[in-house]
Amino acid sequence: MRNEDRCLTPDELDAMASWPASDRRLAHVRSCPRCRALSEAHRLFHAPTPEELEAPHVEAADAALSAHLERITRLPAPSPNVSADPWWRVLFAPALRPALAFAAITIVVGAAVFVPRLRTHSSAPVLRGGSHVG
Repeated sequence: MRNEDRCLTPDELDAMASWPASDRRLAHVRSCPRCRALSEAHRLFHAPTPEELEAPHVEAADAALSAHLERITRLPAPSPNVSADPWWRVLFAPALRPALAFAAITIVVGAAVFVPRLRTHSSAPVLRGGSHVG
């Protein structure tokens, strides 16, 4: 099989545009259904869409983006050591609420266990049948 009669590889599709019109490989592409479909798919893939050909919105979007970038780059950079929120907002921030709930539950359970001991002046629980050593 000669080089002109074989089907194209996907790597040869980009080079196909530079082939002269008299190239025998182009005659093969026109006669072979596989090569014709492959070259057409390659052409459509690289062809600009109608939206890309008439794109006045691109300039407007580019201008809006440039204006936005200019606006945010003119803002002063925040100081890394200064917190913008007061201490009570940081303390009661949503991220700390589970820790605060755990601390509150621990305090309530601790109070329920240790307050009765303080009222009886008992230093340790006495097991049934045991003696209190005090």
